[in-house]
Order: sequence, then C-alpha cells, then structure tokens
Amino acid sequence: MTTINVTLVGASPLLMHNNQCVDPLNPWKKKIAAITGKRKKTESDYQELYRLEFIAGLYIGDEGPFIPGRCFRRCLIEGAKKDKNGTRFQTAISVLNDAVLQYEGPRDAKAMWETGEFHLTTVVGNQRNSIMRTRPKFDTWECTFELYFDDSDINLEDIELALERSEQLGICDGRAIEYGSFKATIVAPVLA
Repeated sequence: MTTINVTLVGASPLLMHNNQCVDPLNPWKKKIAAITGKRKKTESDYQELYRLEFIAGLYIGDEGPFIPGRCFRRCLIEGAKKDKNGTRFQTAISVLNDAVLQYEGPRDAKAMWETGEFHLTTVVGNQRNSIMRTRPKFDTWECTFELYFDDSDINLEDIELALERSEQLGICDGRAIEYGSFKATIVAPVLA
C-alpha cells in the first residue's frame, strides 16, 4: 500500500448534504417532521425549517465542517470510470480519514447560519414535485485527505488521471448543477 496526500481547492462553490435525515429516528429528522407535518405553516415555520435543514445537512465535528472520507473515495471511483477503471479503483483505494474543510468564516453551525453566507435555499425537483431545500454552501474552500492505494493494482499515474477526470465531476451535493468542482494536487507521499 502507498499513501499520498491530496489537496482539493474549490473551483466552484461546495454544497453539502449530510443524508442523516433518511433515518426516521434521527433527532434532526424529528424536528423537521414536526414542522413539515403542519397543514398551515407560518413564515417563522419556514424560516425554522430552512435553519434545521441547514444544520442537518452539515458534516460537522469538533474542528468544524468536514468532508467524509467516503465522499473522496466515491469521487475518485467516478473519475476512474471515465477510463473504465472504476472496478479496479473500488478494490484498490481507501480513504480512512475525514478532511476538515478550510474556508474563511465561523466554524460552528449557529454562527454560520447567522451570517447568512453559508447556505443556499433553492427549488429542487421537477415541475410537478418542486420543493424548497436549504443546503450548507461554501463559496471558497479547500481540504486535504490521505489516500491509500494498492500499488500492485494501480499506480500514481492512474490516481492522477482519476483525479483529473473527477475535477469537473465535483464532490458532495449539486454536482449535476456544477457545484463542488475542484482542482486537485498530490501534495506529497506519506512516509511510513
């Protein structure tokens, strides 16, 4: 196994969408459901709904927002598929750590919401089923993660090509509407 550090620098804003609210027992899901279940919602109900969706959509830890390692892995596999290497990458790469998101601004959810700079509320869906959704948004961002790969199956050139292909595909939410694109750089091998 070989380990390298990879830095992503955002080329377009990043949208997050932590899917924790798929779980009907999730506390955020319950708070959101209490509002969406109302027949007649007030303006303050909608404002609270947007705030809750923002907080629930964040990947956030002790050091602030982060991107989960599984997102990087999926991004690389999708990039490798462009050259018919997706299956090889599925078995040859691992990302064991989450990466703290680097950006200018507050690091806690409450302060981020209060600035009004870190969320996007927009219409999603099709014409018949359009709904409003709020997602965490970072206009400028950067992060670094450790990538482990089986050098008996793929090499550094394969990794570089997959990263190049995945730059335009993007990472996290809203990729189909051009969010999350980046410029990738292999920073350095990690010495054992």
